[in-house]
Amino acid sequence: MSKKFNFLLEKIGARFESTLAKDQVDWSLPGEETEQVDRVILMTLDTLRADHLHCYGYPRPVTPFLDEISANGFQFNQASTSISTTVPAHASIFTSLYPVQHNVLKNGHRMNDGFMTIAGQLAKQGFSTAAFVSTNRHFVAGNIVGGFDHVDEPSDSHYIYRRAKHTINAAMEWVSQRKPDEKFFIWIHLFDPHEPYKTPLSKCDVLQKESLQDHQQQKEYFLEHQKVNADFFDRGEEEMMEILDAYDAEISYMDSHIRRFYKFVQQQPAMNEKMAWILTGDHGEGLGNHYWMGHGKNLYEEQTHIPLLFHFPSRSTRGIKIDQFVEHVDIFPTIMDLTNASIEEQSQPIQGDSLVPLLQEKQLDFNKEYAFITRRHFDPKNRPEKVDAFRDNFEDGEKFALRNEVYKYILKTVGEDEFYDLSQDPYEVNNLIGTGLEDESRFRSALTDKINQFKQNVDTAPQSVDNETIERLKDLGYFQ
Repeated sequence: MSKKFNFLLEKIGARFESTLAKDQVDWSLPGEETEQVDRVILMTLDTLRADHLHCYGYPRPVTPFLDEISANGFQFNQASTSISTTVPAHASIFTSLYPVQHNVLKNGHRMNDGFMTIAGQLAKQGFSTAAFVSTNRHFVAGNIVGGFDHVDEPSDSHYIYRRAKHTINAAMEWVSQRKPDEKFFIWIHLFDPHEPYKTPLSKCDVLQKESLQDHQQQKEYFLEHQKVNADFFDRGEEEMMEILDAYDAEISYMDSHIRRFYKFVQQQPAMNEKMAWILTGDHGEGLGNHYWMGHGKNLYEEQTHIPLLFHFPSRSTRGIKIDQFVEHVDIFPTIMDLTNASIEEQSQPIQGDSLVPLLQEKQLDFNKEYAFITRRHFDPKNRPEKVDAFRDNFEDGEKFALRNEVYKYILKTVGEDEFYDLSQDPYEVNNLIGTGLEDESRFRSALTDKINQFKQNVDTAPQSVDNETIERLKDLGYFQ
């Protein structure tokens, strides 16, 4: 790392005034002789790249509250989505199945009724369940809300999306009606970091306070550290900074409303006992890396590496950072473990592993060999006459990836495979395929075995949503 980044990286350790509960009592996580969690708040933060959070090493302090959550909880440094597309990613979170198993392969597909979900299982255990989402053409239409007693989505007048303020307000109203001893599971989905970016830069304190020198250094950070391809943008570095600033402004706005919700819940102390907060992104965003702006198309880390934070308000926990690689499919069994809820048998067994051993700092009791990732489905009938690889939201064939804490292998049914050493090349610039590394063949073989195993057990075609929903998804830029 060159010296010009030192001043930025030194800011990462900055202190923030804490909103989190003071004088916390020690509380043990579920285990052989410990208490269970009775309240779970799961927040999924759409299109949030892990490397744009201050607690994950990002120089700009745009996430002061998420940083506090990390400093008073558990931060998973190597968490992966199962797919970098909104509805399929959430389907994997709620079912602990990979997309090639639950068969929701893009926005516009509908999940089958028969799958077991987090909400459905907790409802059977006596939990009140509520979902608060920020778009009205993703989750209800995609059947992701099965098992929720209460579902709050924006009206048609907000069909692009509603902002974090309004989704949080709806969640606060529901929480205010809970009884002190009521068990509940809340899912809150916030969409703000997704395009279109609506937060004016003038409303973002972090960007307003940034000096011209700091802004220049931030640009160098994007170019030299994050490996953003400035020549991807029509107006080069100027446009790159406009877009990346706008993305950060949305993250900062969202962070402030997560803080507001946390403070509201904290004011009802009886609810904070035996509570778990889980915050994660559903996927990342290209933002110019690998000559791509959006998500869904590639399997590089800027799209697949997501933040994952756990926080227990009544447990005194120093900030614990966990380097073991984990997956979205691990959230379901972790919640079941934390709440002591049963997991029913079904035709396709869940794929995730409970993270409770890692939350108890018992790393030796957690054994995951690989994380498995796939990309969204592109319908060949929507193929442009001539495909521009850097501009068209279409690519022939399928892609799958397998990664661990060191390597990632990307297998393509059309085109050449890719292999990266993430420990040395976290932004996947140097493709090592065919260079003779012994691990390459091992990864390819293991990945091929997984694909064949999962596909053999899928005997139904994906279900599609209605035509009106398809038109609304086009407004969000999701559908070809």
